[in-house]
Amino acid sequence: EWKQGVLDGVVQIFENGEKCAEVPYVQGKRNGTELRYKSGTGVVVEEIAWSYDKRHGASVVILDNEPITTWYYEGKKVSKPQYMEMISHSSF
Repeated sequence: EWKQGVLDGVVQIFENGEKCAEVPYVQGKRNGTELRYKSGTGVVVEEIAWSYDKRHGASVVILDNEPITTWYYEGKKVSKPQYMEMISHSSF
């Protein structure tokens, strides 16, 4: 959806007629959990956490049915302990 000229809602992205991603937007910025799908299956293979257009939180890639998690804080890659420490001291 477009509200006052900016994206607001979930954008579905298609390649070759198949949905490959869903990206949530709030006031024109990615905000929420983006889902990426394996081609032709509808199976989620990646989840990316966004907060106002910056990666923030866990991003998970699933390879061979094994999740690999990478952590981000305000767009910067951090370790999970660093992330937990930073969110305990912020109001983000």
